Amino acid sequence: MKKIYLGFLLILVSISLFADGVLPLGSGTEADPYQIATLDNLLWVSTNNSSWSSHFIQTADIDASDTENWNGGEGFSPMGSNSHPFSATYNGQNYEITNIYINRPATTAQSLIRISDGANFSNLCIVDVDITGTSLTSVLISIAENSVINNCYSSGTINGLDIVGGLIGRADSCTITNSNSTVNCNGEDKVGGLIGEVRYSSLIDNCFTTGIVSGDGAVGGLIGSIGYTSTINNCYSISDITAQDNAGGLAGDFGESEMSGSYFAGSITSAHYAG
Repeated sequence: MKKIYLGFLLILVSISLFADGVLPLGSGTEADPYQIATLDNLLWVSTNNSSWSSHFIQTADIDASDTENWNGGEGFSPMGSNSHPFSATYNGQNYEITNIYINRPATTAQSLIRISDGANFSNLCIVDVDITGTSLTSVLISIAENSVINNCYSSGTINGLDIVGGLIGRADSCTITNSNSTVNCNGEDKVGGLIGEVRYSSLIDNCFTTGIVSGDGAVGGLIGSIGYTSTINNCYSISDITAQDNAGGLAGDFGESEMSGSYFAGSITSAHYAG
């Protein structure tokens, strides 16, 4: 009898671990991607790390206002971890996800996706967010590695500390094209209207920002800090920038990288340096 009871208990525990949200239509393959149509579908993805290497398409606008009531008021739980990075293909088909809420002022890497590696995002609009974290706070991806982001858009307000970006927190070996942000970004160091920090080997092409960007140092309308072997082409910012040190219309700190065909037409308020 004890063995039967324990087996039944294990079944209940297993069900509770995988019962969040609603399984979307589709099988997650390239030929038959998961169809994300509701907030419950998105919740299912966020709580099932076995799906984080699948193929997804979004088939409707999603109102995520109810995330304000999730997890005791902490809001949406980001996808992707060190052991299970998000490596999926997600085509938003130009539908919107609106009103994502995250409030974890003592937690790093807060965004829709915590860590991506080898992921591909396209045609995704994440609108009217309200996100608060510490370092690596962003809208779409906190830490993007070896990933492709094309034709994506973000808007709303984010508050963090170091490495804060309107679309991406930190990008390594990524390609970001045809994307833009109208996010009000508030942080301390390495704060960018589109990306907080580009460390190396990334391409940013045909992107722009129009939000408000504020911080202490390394604050840029497009990117907070750029390292080496990256390329920025045909980008612009008309953001309003406020910083103490190292404020730049396009980048606050600029390393051994290349920039061409890009311009800034916003405003800068800085106590010491604007470049």
